[in-house]
Amino acid sequence: MKRCGKLLGCNFLHSSVFSVFLLFIVVGNIYFIPGTERHVSTSMYNLPPKFTSKTPINCSTGSATGSGSDNRTSLTMFTSFPFVKSKFDINLNTLQNWKHIYKSPKLILFTDDQRVVSAGVSSDWSVENVTTESVTEVPALRTLFLESQQRSKSYFYMYANADILFDRYLSEILSGIEVFLKSSHLHNKPVLIVGQRTNINISRINSHGVEAWKTILQKSYTIYTKFQKDAIDYFITNNVFPWRDVPQLVIGRVGYDNWIIAYARFRGFVTIDASSVISAIHQTNNNGNFEGFKNGNWDFNRELIWKTGPPFNYALWGQTDCCPYRVIYDDCSRVRVLKRPAVPLHCDRLNLISSITHYLFGNDVYYLGHKQKL
Repeated sequence: MKRCGKLLGCNFLHSSVFSVFLLFIVVGNIYFIPGTERHVSTSMYNLPPKFTSKTPINCSTGSATGSGSDNRTSLTMFTSFPFVKSKFDINLNTLQNWKHIYKSPKLILFTDDQRVVSAGVSSDWSVENVTTESVTEVPALRTLFLESQQRSKSYFYMYANADILFDRYLSEILSGIEVFLKSSHLHNKPVLIVGQRTNINISRINSHGVEAWKTILQKSYTIYTKFQKDAIDYFITNNVFPWRDVPQLVIGRVGYDNWIIAYARFRGFVTIDASSVISAIHQTNNNGNFEGFKNGNWDFNRELIWKTGPPFNYALWGQTDCCPYRVIYDDCSRVRVLKRPAVPLHCDRLNLISSITHYLFGNDVYYLGHKQKL
């Protein structure tokens, strides 16, 4: 092999290598490609799935999961919100809507504001005091989950923002998912269920009164466009999800939603995208669809996440289409949970520094005290 005989040639070679390395630094991340084969085109994963059966469709036989099933999952739903006059009608709609979800989930409202307490009590919710973070004066998502688990025994625990309305069949959808988890022997693993929302501007709708949520839901049925895949307003976990390991990321601020999904994927938890079956209707007023950027200390979560130094790019990993499982209705309107053949390329994009550590020292990456095999 011919060696560099001229100083100029060697300098050029070294500078080229350095330029490539510098390019990686500027970009700040690389792609981690698992052992499974990837396809360049990911457009197929944006198409709605369809359950296909190899046998003739007979909806009267077989075990149904979802509507018509004898299985009824236990569910605790909870939320928290401050008193804001311009949003109070929206919050009241949510209190009334959740109360009318079939199979009567346990409802908990966390607040210290007496005006919000009165609204919760009059809506027949269980009202509890809440511990808030000193900087943002709003609670951490981890705190809400841990407090809910202490106060109620359920199979699923669900936090959602206090401006989100749900279809009445939410509990039955979760029943179908529970059947899948148990039949697949996944029910003892940590589970995270998330999904996209649908925005509806209620400024031209009569959104006042105890039954205003019905009108809003009816209007929402004409809207078929889901909001972006990195804006998540609800989180459903089982009782073995390790919330004590989660940093004190607060609700109502940017970033916590994407980090939760990315973290669950990184730890190898069962992560499910229910966008196709759970109707999460976001009541929008003049504040628009990016209200989190308008709150004080809007970047609190981003700063906290930066300090923890995650090896994954949480903004990319934390999108709904990165979940390995997704939920659909089959031709018999039954809930089916399907494994994605692959996720889009951006879902495995690692931060550069952690990736270099992984390359130099082996396949184990440590994050928040946990060793993860990549």
